[in-house]
Amino acid sequence: MLRCIFISGLNRKKRSDPPPECKGTLKDWKEAIACDYKCPKGWSKNPLLIMSFDGLQRYYLDRHKTAAINLIKEHGSHSPFMYPSFPSKTIPNHYAIVTGLYPESHGIVENKFYDPQMQKKFSMAGDIYKDPAWWKGEPIWNTAQNNNMKSATHIWAGSEVQIQGKYPSYFAEYNPNTSFTDKIDQIIQWLKLEEVARPSVINSYFNQPDLVGHDHGPNSKDINDILKMVDNVPDYLMTSLFKNGLFNCLNIIILADHGMQTVHKEFLNLQQYVDTKGMVIFAGGPLARITLNASSFTAQEVLKKLTCETGMFRAYDRFSMPKRLHYFRNPRIGDIIVMATVGTTIWEKTKNEDETGSHGYDYRFPTMHATFIAYGPAFKRNFLMEQPFPNIELYNLFTYLIGAKVIAPHNGTVGALNPILITPQTIPKFTPAATVACPAAKDKLDVCESCSAKKTISHEAIRPDDLAEACLVADVKNCATASKQSQALKGKKLTFHSLLSLRKNYWSNLTVMLKMYATLYEDLHVISGPIFDYDADGLADESVSAQNIVEGVPIPSHYYLIMVKCNGVWTRDSCDGQPKVQSFVLPNVENVVGCYVGHFKPHLNGFECKSPSEFFFINTARVRDIEQLTKMRFFPNWDANEAALLRTHIIQSLWPISF
Repeated sequence: MLRCIFISGLNRKKRSDPPPECKGTLKDWKEAIACDYKCPKGWSKNPLLIMSFDGLQRYYLDRHKTAAINLIKEHGSHSPFMYPSFPSKTIPNHYAIVTGLYPESHGIVENKFYDPQMQKKFSMAGDIYKDPAWWKGEPIWNTAQNNNMKSATHIWAGSEVQIQGKYPSYFAEYNPNTSFTDKIDQIIQWLKLEEVARPSVINSYFNQPDLVGHDHGPNSKDINDILKMVDNVPDYLMTSLFKNGLFNCLNIIILADHGMQTVHKEFLNLQQYVDTKGMVIFAGGPLARITLNASSFTAQEVLKKLTCETGMFRAYDRFSMPKRLHYFRNPRIGDIIVMATVGTTIWEKTKNEDETGSHGYDYRFPTMHATFIAYGPAFKRNFLMEQPFPNIELYNLFTYLIGAKVIAPHNGTVGALNPILITPQTIPKFTPAATVACPAAKDKLDVCESCSAKKTISHEAIRPDDLAEACLVADVKNCATASKQSQALKGKKLTFHSLLSLRKNYWSNLTVMLKMYATLYEDLHVISGPIFDYDADGLADESVSAQNIVEGVPIPSHYYLIMVKCNGVWTRDSCDGQPKVQSFVLPNVENVVGCYVGHFKPHLNGFECKSPSEFFFINTARVRDIEQLTKMRFFPNWDANEAALLRTHIIQSLWPISF
């Protein structure tokens, strides 16, 4: 099942331009930022300031209402946008930013949820959220203290909770009368402390433009007005830094948790499709989560009732949830997840809020994309990182910037944000656990004698030219016995479990897709193999239960597929050109969730019911996700920084082909 090839790609970046030397007397920060201004303090350490503007959609910055933010962006580093974690809600994403963990891992799976073990409901109302049992992982303010540093927060999700027995060194509880300028004044006071007392990391949260976005929508005049007010905050910050001799003395990150989407008046009523009696339901937005609790229905019965009744939503249980969303391994998520198409909202009964804007949708929808800008002595100037990234990569960047030596486990990838750093983070050298010879490649597919496909060998890469017939390929984890195993299996009456249901034409559609890509891009490298994740935790299973073994052969829960194209010439370990990667984790099921027609028609933005191309697009995954699901490492011989970017690449759209 394992194709013994390793392939990669290359990320092309806009180069950083060094700023000119500062000359004469500078009158304000706008002049200082345009030249090589040095910190007057001569600090040995540069504090980190993280400023979050709730709901600051990346594309708001194109409206010419945010002159200060855009000036910082122009002279610092930025990415085209930043992906929120799923679901794209405020509390889960703010805590993901400071822990580097997906919501399924840090425990705050939504703004409101039910924990079946605690038998309690979580919300930010009252004091129930202050129970540390809700909050998993280690926020950056605790990491700083664990490294003998000070930390400070201004109303950040989790900062008022005694997580791991700690509060931030300095923190301000919520006060509705605190203005944005008051917050900046407090930041300046913290920065003016002596080094021993000065915080190494400061988190500051601002609740706009989110509030106006919900009330009036992202395309309203009101949003444009509030953007001007939002822009005054970094302007006032930079002015205060300059006046106090602190300009360019700290590293500043301006970001958002998510974007904002205009919602339609039409909505979905769950009770039109299923009897919700006995269920615990959280709905009222782009996402509905159902815990069956005392319901008489099973998860599969509920899914059947919710399957493809309309093109406006899709329902999953935690086992069929696409792996790329990382939203399945925590019981707080619920038994059924219902996701609305962009612009639609879901309610249990009737719509009881009159919002014009909302968020919580799939992070790939452009309206959910968040802002990321970095400025300071650690960051490159005038630099665009062409590849966007998920916000779980930030914690690792934060720990590097403050010089933390002991950090907590996280879901990020070391080096993923190296392109924006003047001095990149050192990526640990990968050492494989074992080196296994692969005689299958040398013997030209001796392990696949049942195939009638044409094959070629290139750099020990198995590249079938035709996959029209079923092919039994033995698991080559033990390559020495693979051929013997294949001989033993020949002649037996085996049930072949195909990649996708032949009845639904998925295998043939996948074959057609691969053929078209191979024709279009000529030299297409492909690697595929099995995944065993029957416990739905996003990690490779340690063993396969007997019920998932047929005729002595373990049946995968999923298959992975990685494709790489190169516009130059392939060499053994690289591409002399501009490679691009596209990867998938496809469920090995007889009937996929939803209904899909048998034709191949690219579709990227809605929940059309449902083409195979949409099925493939929904089930794309990062190579890093595949590594977690297989205990394998891809691109081991490439430059470590390039490999980190490739392994963390999120597919925003499928490579274009037409039928």
